[in-house]
Amino acid sequence: MLHLIIETETGKKLRVEVSETANVDKLVEVACDENGSAKEESVLFFKERELQCGKALSDYGITDGATIILKVATRGRMFKAPDVSKSETKKTGKNNLLYWYLDKGLNYGGKCRNKECKAHEQNVMFHRGFGKIDPSDDEHIDEIVRCPGCKKVFEVEANFFFQCQVEIVYKKSGDEGVTRLPVKRVVGDDYWKLGEEGGEKSNYTALKLVVSPLE
Repeated sequence: MLHLIIETETGKKLRVEVSETANVDKLVEVACDENGSAKEESVLFFKERELQCGKALSDYGITDGATIILKVATRGRMFKAPDVSKSETKKTGKNNLLYWYLDKGLNYGGKCRNKECKAHEQNVMFHRGFGKIDPSDDEHIDEIVRCPGCKKVFEVEANFFFQCQVEIVYKKSGDEGVTRLPVKRVVGDDYWKLGEEGGEKSNYTALKLVVSPLE
């Protein structure tokens, strides 16, 4: 058995036990049961790395006595994100853009506004990957989403999914309850885009993306 310490953002420390062969999903379940938080709103981190569902704890080098950080998304505040009601599926293909290419999972797309960058005013892409992602509380948005060329932050205008499975739960401003979209499988050479480059974003009070590898 692994004896682990779950530390919350408030500094509370919880002691849990899981099997040495356990995966991230099991640890999330155990940690949330102990903390009393919702699984769909909880994300675990080890040594500043987000633990992705479907992975084994051993994939992250987690051993007996390790400390895992538990973050629970804050709900109720309004934020803007690409409109999930505007979507389209397209085939991937060649283009003349410097930094517009897809990788498996979620990719954030937008335009580089840095006048000194070779990709100035071009569409660029940042690979986010897999996991439970809350765009209102995603540290990657403000700190890590950068143009691959100049390394400057760019504004996310659309979400692109490639060779993955996507679950989306959201609540827009003014909605009485949350909406859960059917699970979307993005296979082959297709990619699935949510939102529009240069288009208006929607106001949300909750948005959860669960992006998983294809089975």
